[in-house]
Amino acid sequence: MHPFQQATGILFADIVGSSQLYENLGNVDAERAISQALQTLKTICRAHQGLIIKTIGDELMCRFEEPKQMLAAAVAMQEAFTHANISHPAPASSVHSIRIGCHVGEVIVKENDVFGDSVNIAARLVEFARAGQIITSASSWSLFEKARPKINSRALRPLRIKGRLSSLAINEVLWQKNDLDLTRLLTLPQAHSGAHLWSVNLVYFGVTVQLNQERSSITLGRAAGCGLPVCTPTASRIHAKILATATQFVLVDQSTNGTFIQPSGQDEFQIHRHSQPLSGSGVISLGLPATSAPEHKIQYQFFAGSTKG
Repeated sequence: MHPFQQATGILFADIVGSSQLYENLGNVDAERAISQALQTLKTICRAHQGLIIKTIGDELMCRFEEPKQMLAAAVAMQEAFTHANISHPAPASSVHSIRIGCHVGEVIVKENDVFGDSVNIAARLVEFARAGQIITSASSWSLFEKARPKINSRALRPLRIKGRLSSLAINEVLWQKNDLDLTRLLTLPQAHSGAHLWSVNLVYFGVTVQLNQERSSITLGRAAGCGLPVCTPTASRIHAKILATATQFVLVDQSTNGTFIQPSGQDEFQIHRHSQPLSGSGVISLGLPATSAPEHKIQYQFFAGSTKG
């Protein structure tokens, strides 16, 4: 079959915490849990008239001819894991959550695979998403909104994508009826004529990493691919993520042992699989109290500047 181009919906569904499963369960049991989760995702994809392109490790890639079918599939995929965990808490040997990125656009279809800029966009969206989220492009949301008007979304900070000159406008699909998650705090206000100058400095073993308008998120953990890799054994491979705005930043824990936080002048507290908004300065410790391994603490400092008109 000769390659041809067509408009289609591309969806990536990624299993969250797969590295922890391998770490905690071993290869055989972790592989079984991931295979079962992927089979659930495939069944939902087919039930909504989707075509499975391929699996890439712990990630499923599929495409849909109709935007409304892709949105319905994305919501059904999240519900399959979230509702199961609420009704019957997931055992340690099963997959707890997934994240989804999807985009509608032109692709090149070649045999059973698809290529092109739209595929790259969808892949970047699932990379940006966190557990329980459905992230899509603003252009795709406009199509979803017409097809499923009862589902809402919120605009997020435009996303920078490698190889593209301009940032991409994106939305989070608010698929849960009672969406009270702390990520609401990251919704951006209406644009002003000026730009707020701000930054967050993270210092670990004398190395400083900065978040700012150009780089507003970072992952923390033992994996070499993390934006701030740490070498403490109590940290998970992908332990936490930090998302920043001009007024605060939010730490999202995704770990096995939790994250310990001590704002300056306050007592230390622990979060586990939750989000915590932060400001000012303080100390972050991954997997154990900062006093237990002071050499591994991460110091944070939030700097907010004036508005320039």
